[in-house]
Amino acid sequence: AELYAGHVHFVLELIQNADDNSYAPEVTPTLRIRAAVEQIEFSNNERGFSEANVLALCSIGESTKAGSSGYIGNKGIGFK
Repeated sequence: AELYAGHVHFVLELIQNADDNSYAPEVTPTLRIRAAVEQIEFSNNERGFSEANVLALCSIGESTKAGSSGYIGNKGIGFK
């Protein structure tokens, strides 16, 4: 069985990532999606990656979200 079925699962993954991001208290979290003929652009106004976030993205099962509540992601795979 496939971990993620379907050819457009990456869209759901990117939306999930935006939802799980860290935002400054004074900011209204915003996700912007722009589609063109040969590209799709996702952008948001998150705080950005910390060193721990980058290391977690490069590993399996090393999520910085482990043990926290309020996050959608749960497989520990990240965007791989």
